[in-house]
Amino acid sequence: MLSGILVAILYASVTTLLHEVFDVRFQIALLIGFLAGVALHFTLQRFFVWRHEQEFALAVHQQAARYLLVCCSQYGVTALSTSQLPTRLGVPVEVVYLTTMIAVATVNFIVFRGRVFHPNPGPKREAMS
Repeated sequence: MLSGILVAILYASVTTLLHEVFDVRFQIALLIGFLAGVALHFTLQRFFVWRHEQEFALAVHQQAARYLLVCCSQYGVTALSTSQLPTRLGVPVEVVYLTTMIAVATVNFIVFRGRVFHPNPGPKREAMS
């Protein structure tokens, strides 16, 4: 949970700081914040969050490929929601951004646990006759 909080703080801070303080267009700030968050997130996930006593079921390059697929989906959902929903709902882009970020993070946690950083189940036991 601590790693998720750290990544969320970095992602939200970089994006918001670039947009609000440096007047960078939100979609560009979102991309930069997203890339910073992804770099930190993969490292924390691989070495701290899903560290198991047994080996991972996937090699690091397989994890990275699946991880990037999930991240691209996350970015697409976030970019689409922040470009369309603020004007349609009449709310600030930051409200849509933070709400989307929380929802996507919840789904990602489940996907990462079951499909990206899952442990090797070990040798299968043969059924006794």
